[in-house]
Order: sequence, then structure tokens, then C-alpha cells
Amino acid sequence: FGLRQYPPLAMDSDPWEKLPGLLAIARFSNVAVKFCGAQLLSKQPYPHADVIPILRRVIDAFGADRLTWASDFTRLRMVPEGEPWRGTYADALRFIGDADWLSADERTALLGQTARTLLGWPR
Repeated sequence: FGLRQYPPLAMDSDPWEKLPGLLAIARFSNVAVKFCGAQLLSKQPYPHADVIPILRRVIDAFGADRLTWASDFTRLRMVPEGEPWRGTYADALRFIGDADWLSADERTALLGQTARTLLGWPR
């Protein structure tokens, strides 16, 4: 999302303060965004309901056809005990794969279709 996230970087006092800048570039049709790390910006445990309205704004601005999901698990697994998000790769995948706030088409796009299209990979 182009936002500072912990770890390895320190969190901004308001990690979403740069969100308007991200949303502003959605008007450029050649811009795609890696949709990852949102769990690190949550103050709540899975399913991280506090970040869902913000993520919905990103999806609505760009459309799922310009967003590619990444688990960020290599960073997420370093989250210290006691932080709101500490889980497994499966938890990171379920955050998107089981999300009732995403349509089936949005899940398909985020979990691979967009990346395949952007990279010109065959089906």
C-alpha cells in the first residue's frame, strides 16, 4: 500500500495518514497496487475488522483488477507475541480467501488473476 508498517519499520502514529495519496493515484489506469500487510495496521485480532473499511476504499478506488495480494508472511511471522496480528500463513490467506466483505470475483482477482493478467502469464 506504500504505507510504513511494522516490522521492520516503525509504525507511523497514524499508519493510514498517507492513504489519500494512494487513493489519488487510482485515477491513473496504469497503476497497480500490491495489496498486502494490512494485518500489521490492525489494532484488532483476526479478522481485523478495523482495517476492512479502509481496504474496501482501496478496492473501490482501484478495482480488484489492479490489486495483487501478497501474504507478507515473511514479515508478519516476526510480529512479537501480544501484538494484534500474529498468526500463520493460513490466517493471512483466510483474511482474503474467506472474506465476506469481498465478492467472489474480487477474491479471484486478488488471489492470482490480477497478477497473471498484469504479468501476461497464461491461465
